[in-house]
Amino acid sequence: MALVFSIGFVYIGWGSVKVVEDIKLKFPDSALVAERYHTVSFIACVTALVAWISDTIHCDFWQHLPMGLPYPQLHATGWHLCMLLTLLWLIVSLQQHRCQQQGDCLQNLILLPSGKAKCE
Repeated sequence: MALVFSIGFVYIGWGSVKVVEDIKLKFPDSALVAERYHTVSFIACVTALVAWISDTIHCDFWQHLPMGLPYPQLHATGWHLCMLLTLLWLIVSLQQHRCQQQGDCLQNLILLPSGKAKCE
């Protein structure tokens, strides 16, 4: 199961890099923002993996924190929230890539840092 899980992450990583390269070719105005989204997505994905692995391996430590601190639920908070950010970027970039391939929409799309898209 771990092998299939790892292969899935490698495939998603390769595919997202390919999508960013295609976006950079078609929409040079939004290339910098697309790269930033991809970088933030990558960092969020790595953070999610670290949170999940840490929660699995160091479960006893996290459940018995000193001074009565509550259990941080790294799997629930870290994994799910960071993967939400990763998948959100992936869906936006795939939508932009799909429209680019069809050639019928988003001729001059500019991705804004706020996460919104602007067509010119």
